[in-house]
Amino acid sequence: IPKQHAARVRRLQAHGERPAEKPWKTIREALSDLPDPKKSGASRVQNHVYPEAGTEVNAATNPNHSKCLVIQGRLKVRFHDQDCYYTTGDWFEIPSHTEYEISYESDCSIIEFWFDAPRTA
Repeated sequence: IPKQHAARVRRLQAHGERPAEKPWKTIREALSDLPDPKKSGASRVQNHVYPEAGTEVNAATNPNHSKCLVIQGRLKVRFHDQDCYYTTGDWFEIPSHTEYEISYESDCSIIEFWFDAPRTA
């Protein structure tokens, strides 16, 4: 234990508390209590979607840049004539004004983050 933290550790131990094993949480730990978005009233996380296996998004384009976190499942994203596969724990992004296609190969749980297109002067 580093000297600068020794006193705090002793105080926590005196009250029966243990310091955290690690000073961070993994994405899996941080999202472990994420509710099932299919259940009514469970959408406390904005842009948490649950596309089912076989769902396809064909030739779409958005004015906004998006980044997505795959919480569960496997999907294929196609843009710039290239197929990219993503699975649980992966991030992917789609630049604004880029045509893309998505095929959900299994039931998925995704959190989408949308960003405004950069302003031009």
